[in-house]
Amino acid sequence: MRTIATLLVLGFAVSACAEDTPASLLADITRAIEERDVATAARIFDEEEMTKEELEGEIAQEDKKADGHFLEILKARPELADPKEGATELTLKWAHATEDGTLYRGKARFQREDGAWGLEKLSVDKEDAKDPAGEAGEAKESPSQVLAGFVEAMRKKDWKALLEYCPAEERGELTPEKLEERFTESDEEAGGHFAEGVENAALVTSAGARVVGIEVELDYDVMGGSVSVELQMTKRAAAWVIEDVEVDLKKPE
Repeated sequence: MRTIATLLVLGFAVSACAEDTPASLLADITRAIEERDVATAARIFDEEEMTKEELEGEIAQEDKKADGHFLEILKARPELADPKEGATELTLKWAHATEDGTLYRGKARFQREDGAWGLEKLSVDKEDAKDPAGEAGEAKESPSQVLAGFVEAMRKKDWKALLEYCPAEERGELTPEKLEERFTESDEEAGGHFAEGVENAALVTSAGARVVGIEVELDYDVMGGSVSVELQMTKRAAAWVIEDVEVDLKKPE
């Protein structure tokens, strides 16, 4: 049986609802796990023969990996806006700090096929203590608000304003001129879709106080190919900071 714990790629249920979105799928599977709703879990994981005992076993395995925090981490997931029309794949990762400071990484991967979104992978794992971590606490602005300001500064070519969105440790080495050079190079590599890609991947509308890091990976179709975006943000001193952005244009072979 394909389980949550083994992280095998899940097929799409024939009965998948056309109105499913990544946000609704995450909400539904979180509720199903909390309430032991076998019917909903079976539909989302494409396991028509799933039993309550099998669901309980899968939850127990994941909970063991997360030191008993599996449901806590799922319930603390960031909230998502609907991806733009033309989006084909989306991966959301979030770093969650428990009360004792231990870090865990939640991961959900979605794919759109035949007009319907499906949940392809779901996992929670303990984070390497050596990985960079953010700081727990309520943020002043949501990640999407921060990214909206970032995109506005790029579109206006206000490099001085854009500098404020960079990690503090990098600001001493950057100048507006260097930022303009970076943007120009990145936009050329992205086929002119750099700002658009960041804007389309700005999907996290809110994240709880114990979420300290977010990563979004989004693929969407454009005329003459597809765009792949990778965003990484960390919360520091009650502010979401953009750690890394990559936008690539993939042309059909």
